Amino acid sequence: KHLLFDDLDKINDFIENLEEQVKFKIKNFRKTKKVFPVVLKGTSSVIDNRTFALVLEKAVKTALKKEEIELITKTDFDKMITKLKSDEINWEKVFKGTELEVYGTKEDIISKLQQGNINILTKIEGILSQKGIHFSTENIANWLAEVRNELKNKGIADYLVIYWDEFTGILELPKAGLLLTELQNIAELSPNKGVYLFIVAHRRPYQTTISRDDVEKVLGRFKVLDY
Repeated sequence: KHLLFDDLDKINDFIENLEEQVKFKIKNFRKTKKVFPVVLKGTSSVIDNRTFALVLEKAVKTALKKEEIELITKTDFDKMITKLKSDEINWEKVFKGTELEVYGTKEDIISKLQQGNINILTKIEGILSQKGIHFSTENIANWLAEVRNELKNKGIADYLVIYWDEFTGILELPKAGLLLTELQNIAELSPNKGVYLFIVAHRRPYQTTISRDDVEKVLGRFKVLDY
């Protein structure tokens, strides 16, 4: 991730120690391009498609904050905070007497959302759904494309790459088959949208409980390398 994003003066010594062919390719690429990195490891609280999307949103927001980058593109956390702060949701009427009260006051809940608390956001969405209140949530693939476009338009980076290590745990989840559809949607962004997914797993998808048909559909979007 450092080679493709950090300022060249910070990584030049490392580049010089690489093999000549690799060194040439990196130097040539970095003359005009930068790749913004987002790093995840393990299952990261993922249990289904919704939490998968929120984990990605949180990881991207954390990476942007670390680099002191502010974007207009909002996460679902940001949007819920806006709704709770406005009159769009009547806090007393909607949440009084619900399990959300265990986690504190309205201000406490907003603070947890600002920290990217996935458990709190999904509980809020569940309570709202029970009361017949529904808000549209962001399609994660479209959201990632929006983030990348804004990074490019601001001259910060040309591409967005998600590096996800120890991904095997995701493949072993009960709803892994459904998650593969989300992976496929993100992988389809790479040819034209500049968003890439770099997955490191210690087991091939064929060695999990995911159906062979589902695996083959998704692997068609990825380049698989053994290591």
